Amino acid sequence: MHCPSTAYALTTKEVVRSVNSERQKAGLSQLIVNNKLEIASNMKLFDMQKYSYWSHDNPISKDKWWKFIVESDFDGLVGENLSRNFNSADDVVYAWMNSPLHRKNVLEKDYEEVGVSIGEVTYSGKSETVVVMEFVGSQKNIVQKTLEKLVKNEI
Repeated sequence: MHCPSTAYALTTKEVVRSVNSERQKAGLSQLIVNNKLEIASNMKLFDMQKYSYWSHDNPISKDKWWKFIVESDFDGLVGENLSRNFNSADDVVYAWMNSPLHRKNVLEKDYEEVGVSIGEVTYSGKSETVVVMEFVGSQKNIVQKTLEKLVKNEI
């Protein structure tokens, strides 16, 4: 999501391109942008803006990070990456690739589609550029993957 009055040094298209470059290096399929998932990422960004927080889960409403994905009628494997204060898509993805859980989302073989939003979020009196990337995959292995995440305390 780009606010009309704001110009960003990075674009959603470039974030997807950079993520897909990493997936290609790993021999994985390319992720496809899904319009409904982009709406979900916009909703997440708006929620972060409204409640002025930097977190996967909303600390005020206590909503879990996957709320907006589920509300957009996705029920397969899901994931979310966030970043803040980067000037290029390659820098965003470089940081994700150096974080084990973010890297896992980028390289999850069962993810098929993404939605990305970019916007300003103000928290602690400071405005920062935030990237929200939502991932979804097919329902295959969903029970196994969800159980693995629960066991590892990732949900």
